[in-house]
Amino acid sequence: RVSTGIVFTDNNSSSLYLMKNDITEKIFSSPGCGNYFTISDDKTKIGFKFINKEGKQIPSYFSLTTNEITFFETEDLLAGQLSFTKDNRFAFTSGENLIITKNGNIKKYKLGTYSNIAPVSPDGFYVVYNDINDKIRLLDLKNNIHIQISDESHGYFYPKWSPNSRYIVYSSLGNELYLYDLSKSKTIKIGSGFNPAWSYKSD
Repeated sequence: RVSTGIVFTDNNSSSLYLMKNDITEKIFSSPGCGNYFTISDDKTKIGFKFINKEGKQIPSYFSLTTNEITFFETEDLLAGQLSFTKDNRFAFTSGENLIITKNGNIKKYKLGTYSNIAPVSPDGFYVVYNDINDKIRLLDLKNNIHIQISDESHGYFYPKWSPNSRYIVYSSLGNELYLYDLSKSKTIKIGSGFNPAWSYKSD
């Protein structure tokens, strides 16, 4: 749900739609643009990845305020999904680099691996991502420290931050869900499931 309605994709994840007042309009069409789309904390922006005719991947977002699409200047054969902080910074990967930008100011961090999904925490202090071995790792942006938060027993993917930046939920390749508590550096197994989502209030 966004500020003006409900956003959804189709069976092929090839289009993004906005439904408001029982009227559905198409926002954008591109191969895979509906995969892992994101919504900003203030519910006014929809993040997605555009793949052009040359196969280059471009992090992008649609503004519900201006009804305009912004394409970031980064074009790469491997670029990641867009995520947002509460203070309106944008984060995405390009190759093995994490890029965080606001108002033309760009900071780059070396991940050492490409990760399609590397969301920044809503408070902007951390990034969580998959490494090349499908382990979940956490990057402290202030101290540039990487730690592994998943164990060695499985491969894992699709980490998602809670709105308060305290918890990360992620999945195993066998469809088991895990919860990492950042404040306690502790992981618990939730149980079987896939594609979890946070309610807006998670305090």
